[in-house]
Amino acid sequence: MQSIIKAMPETTINLLAEINSLSKIHTLKRHDIDAMMIEFAKRILVTLRIERMSVWLFNKKKDAVISMGEYDLSNASFVKDSILHKNKYPHYFKSINENEILLVPNIYKNQCTIELSEDYSLPNGIISLMDIPLRIAGELIGVMCFEKKGTLERNFSKNEQVFALSTATVFASTLEARYRRALQVKLDKELKEKNLLLKEIHHRVKNNLSIVSSLLNLQSNKSKDEFHKKLVEEWKSKVDS
Repeated sequence: MQSIIKAMPETTINLLAEINSLSKIHTLKRHDIDAMMIEFAKRILVTLRIERMSVWLFNKKKDAVISMGEYDLSNASFVKDSILHKNKYPHYFKSINENEILLVPNIYKNQCTIELSEDYSLPNGIISLMDIPLRIAGELIGVMCFEKKGTLERNFSKNEQVFALSTATVFASTLEARYRRALQVKLDKELKEKNLLLKEIHHRVKNNLSIVSSLLNLQSNKSKDEFHKKLVEEWKSKVDS
């Protein structure tokens, strides 16, 4: 696979066509986020002539990122749910918070990424990376990583950087659409539960008022004078209404 990637000349890449193709992926297998992630990765890795791509999302506290997918084209492997903690990699977290794009030809010579060496870069055989922060409505939600394996450093061209930024934007919009659909399903479910609850409350109130009306009927029959009888009848009329 690596030889195939190396053999592909950059001039054969139609970046606009690839972006257009990627933008349509979210319409496929909407129920399967892993399948969407793998489909994205396969196309992007061949286009950029690299071996690995991963997407990481922040947890609620924003003190760690959790991988929603790490795909390695060289061995067709896919893993997820790995965790990188901010307190262990402070320079890397600072860089993705402050930069639009992180370009590192050699991970082991850059202050922002050298702290990833032992736990992440070396085990995965990564030498170079291009990381793009993912944002939804201006809020940082994670990072998309484009990673080259081996020992030969990689300097990503301007066109490749634009392609990666566009890809991250497409992916973020796909995630946003999924979040909105999930939220809509949740709201629809809550609305249905609310309507059922209101119907149940209405039914119980109606039953209780029927009981009160029956008790007032009994009281009216027991009234010994016309004044109290009319008074009870008036109460009953109000309850019935």
